[in-house]
Amino acid sequence: MQTLTKAERLRSRKTISLLFEKGKAISIHPVKMVWMQTANKEGVILQFGVTVPKKNFKRAVDRNRLKRQMREAMRKNKLQLKNFLEEKNKPCALLLVFTGKEAVPYKEIEDKIIVILQRFISGFSN
Repeated sequence: MQTLTKAERLRSRKTISLLFEKGKAISIHPVKMVWMQTANKEGVILQFGVTVPKKNFKRAVDRNRLKRQMREAMRKNKLQLKNFLEEKNKPCALLLVFTGKEAVPYKEIEDKIIVILQRFISGFSN
């Protein structure tokens, strides 16, 4: 099922700051994924959030569009990752950060997120 439930959204400021402090990163321009294992609090195996720096995109319209596109790409492609994490019983929190200086088409964002997720799964299983 390709939905994004409220429980799957990463909202905890504490977890987000921990991600930046202790999380591991996988980067493929223009998207970077910061992740770490978490405690399975709400019975959710995967929590994720997206962010676009104000430094690179001054207008909120541009930031919100990129965030919407990244959330949509993640929503459509998270099933394989979710199944992998359930199989390993390793709950994770991850944050997608848009690192590019200019907006790119949705297809490029989706392709990069797919590659990042595949790299995450192959690196995690070793």
